[in-house]
Amino acid sequence: MTPQHLTQVQHLLPASAQTLADLIGLPATLKLVSELGGRTWSFVKHQRSPRDEGDALARIVGEREAELLTHHFAGDADVHIPLCKAALRELRDREIRARFDEMTMEHHYSARQAVAELAGCYGIASRHVWRLLKQADKEPGTRPLN
Repeated sequence: MTPQHLTQVQHLLPASAQTLADLIGLPATLKLVSELGGRTWSFVKHQRSPRDEGDALARIVGEREAELLTHHFAGDADVHIPLCKAALRELRDREIRARFDEMTMEHHYSARQAVAELAGCYGIASRHVWRLLKQADKEPGTRPLN
C-alpha cells in the first residue's frame, strides 16, 4: 500500500491519525502506523543515544518528521499510535473489488474462479469476497469505528 492509496481513505482515519498526517504527511504517517500502530509512544525532547526512542522514531519516519512529532507532543502523556483498521480494511476491500473486475473483464476469469482466487490470496472466505463485491466504496462522511 502506498501513501497515495491512503489518501483515498483519509476520511476513515481516526482523528489521532489525521493529526499525525497533518504534522508529518501521509507517507510518514503510513510508516509510523505500520511500524508502531497499536502502541503508545513517549515523545521526549533531546534524546540522543542510539538506543533512545527519539532515534528509533527518526529511523522510522525520518529525522525532520521525528523532530516535528517530538516538538508537537513533548510534555504530553504517552501518545497512542492508532492501528487505522477501518482505513486499511477499506483499502483491502477496494483492492479486492478492483482485482475482481480486472480478472473477469481483462483476463476472462469466470466470477467463481476470480472469487476463489481472491479468497486464497487474501486469506478470507469466498463468501466474504462475494459480500465485499456487493458493497460500494465508503465515501467521505463515513467515520471509522477505531
